[in-house]
Amino acid sequence: MGETVGHLSAHQADIRHRVLEVDDPPPLGEGLERFLQTLNDDQLTAEQLESAIGHDQGLAARILKMANSAFYGYRGSIRTLSSAIVTLGFPEVKSLCLCALLVDRFDKAQHLSREEKDTLWKHAFLTGTVAWALVKKRPWIQESEAYFLGVLHDVGRLVLAAHFYDDFQAISVQSHLDGLSLWETEQRYGITHTDIGQWVGTHWGFPEEYVRVLGHHHRPDRAPSCRPECQLVFVADGLAHVKSAPQWAWEPFTLSVRRDLYIGEEEWAAAVDGMDALVEQVEGLWNALR
Repeated sequence: MGETVGHLSAHQADIRHRVLEVDDPPPLGEGLERFLQTLNDDQLTAEQLESAIGHDQGLAARILKMANSAFYGYRGSIRTLSSAIVTLGFPEVKSLCLCALLVDRFDKAQHLSREEKDTLWKHAFLTGTVAWALVKKRPWIQESEAYFLGVLHDVGRLVLAAHFYDDFQAISVQSHLDGLSLWETEQRYGITHTDIGQWVGTHWGFPEEYVRVLGHHHRPDRAPSCRPECQLVFVADGLAHVKSAPQWAWEPFTLSVRRDLYIGEEEWAAAVDGMDALVEQVEGLWNALR
């Protein structure tokens, strides 16, 4: 399962069993589960989306609040859901619904500080935004799906933080002490967020490409299927971290994945240089969402 490799110590095996072998994985949540079912409906119309949102008054109010935020520049001019869908576009409103419902689902994690939540969510939305930008020149995947895959890629880390906080905190502390990435530290610890992501994604009935991305976005070469989607999110995730780990952009494995996605040197350099603008854009979205 997932990507944890190598021989596990008795301590690591115990952690892995405790986290992954419980009989009742954390529930997805009724609102989010219902929305993800609509995500899989290729025949979904704007009218059906409006109706689905309208059944949840809290969600409808948040969508209108975000649509009228400074982030979009329509201050006060969008007064109905139908207007929001027409003005912002069908895929954008679906994305806003996903963001709002995900935040609601995991915002009740009692142990997480506001700073920890902000860090997790901003990275999720930034990865989605980068994936959406990259796929504009790659017609083999829809922009909205690329965004969803990017936003959802670290669901395993959200579950780890919300339901296994002691392990989440221990990994964070050890990562800082060792000067390693969180994923590298997770592998040493005995459980990775990709293991957990693949586990809960399967339990929640996510589509195959989502389960593969949740489980293999750090090592897309090991994905048994949906490898292009995993490669896309690997690149988007890395670019989202590139300011703190600039060497990643020029590592051999990164460059190999970049070539597989037909990202040329000029586009790559522009993507790296353009991250500051995307970070600012995501800050605006997050401020509107909170």
